Amino acid sequence: MYGPLMNSRLRTVRTMHRKTKLRHTLSLEEYCKIGNNKTTTRS
Repeated sequence: MYGPLMNSRLRTVRTMHRKTKLRHTLSLEEYCKIGNNKTTTRS
């Protein structure tokens, strides 16, 4: 149970990190800011 689950998770995390690291680092930060702004403006 422990081995394959961790291996698969590490693989997915590594691939996701490789793909999103260069492209979406800033966009994710901006998305968080936008989300915070939306929540503050709604309330």
